Amino acid sequence: MPPVLAALIDDGSITLVAIAVLLVELVFLWLAARRRSGMRFAPYLANGLSGLCLILALRAALLDSGAGPVALWLGLGLVAHVADVVGRLRRS
Repeated sequence: MPPVLAALIDDGSITLVAIAVLLVELVFLWLAARRRSGMRFAPYLANGLSGLCLILALRAALLDSGAGPVALWLGLGLVAHVADVVGRLRRS
């Protein structure tokens, strides 16, 4: 593994990169939803929140924060995921 990548993983910085990419994606989707009729942003937001919680759970694990914070972020991710799935089922 390249030393730069190993360093990003060791100190948890890789998760900050992932969060930045996710936020850029959400901003792009929000702008697209504003410009297109019929495109709703809420489903993307629920999916993005689910992903964000998983990234934060990974960050907590990489930083040795203990089981509590990891479980908290995973639980919040589950709530966001359920909201995403329920929204998809209602639209289908």
